[in-house]
Amino acid sequence: MSRASLDKPRRPKNALKFWLNPPRLAQSGDFGRAEIRRIEQPVAEHQQKLLEAWDDFFAE
Repeated sequence: MSRASLDKPRRPKNALKFWLNPPRLAQSGDFGRAEIRRIEQPVAEHQQKLLEAWDDFFAE
């Protein structure tokens, strides 16, 4: 294992990142547009629950 691989965390190419407020795509990885839309819908639908879970997690 090289030194560079120890210094930086590895991120899978098939990872998405969404901002929650407002819900929008931050990073798309290797996902296609149709896949992104399919994943984006439940993120938007459950925005409030996701924000509450985020707040609860970091409040502890």
